[in-house]
Amino acid sequence: MSDRHGTSKADRTFRAKLMRGVFELKGLPLFEGMSAEQLLPVADAAKRVAVGASAVLFRQGDEGRDLYILLKGEAVAVRAGVEISHYGPGDLVGELAFLEESRHPVSVLLRSEAELIHFARDDFRELCDLFPALAQNVIRVLSRRLRDGLKSR
Repeated sequence: MSDRHGTSKADRTFRAKLMRGVFELKGLPLFEGMSAEQLLPVADAAKRVAVGASAVLFRQGDEGRDLYILLKGEAVAVRAGVEISHYGPGDLVGELAFLEESRHPVSVLLRSEAELIHFARDDFRELCDLFPALAQNVIRVLSRRLRDGLKSR
């Protein structure tokens, strides 16, 4: 059924979901400085994923095809049975293997129920080509992580 503007209920539902996605992304460090208009195709490419506690997001040695952003919950990176880093809301997860097109150097385990945003590599690369600010934000976020890691030593 269409409204007086000729849009169907399915179209209105899709647009409302997309706008919720835009506002959710707007609050994440990876998307700082990007306009709502720029975030529309990003929100369209993003897939929201809910995962139970104790789940393995990926294992060390798995191919890094996916990038995740943790929205809710906690996760840990484990190498050879040793926890080497922790992730919380807003953190990128799996970015090294994703960006390098390599295998994951660690396993990531969820410590609690979690909600994540997932991007497939090809989709994310297209978005970075379309929006250089996104690629710059990736560099900025990774630089902050490196700097924070150096401070804690």
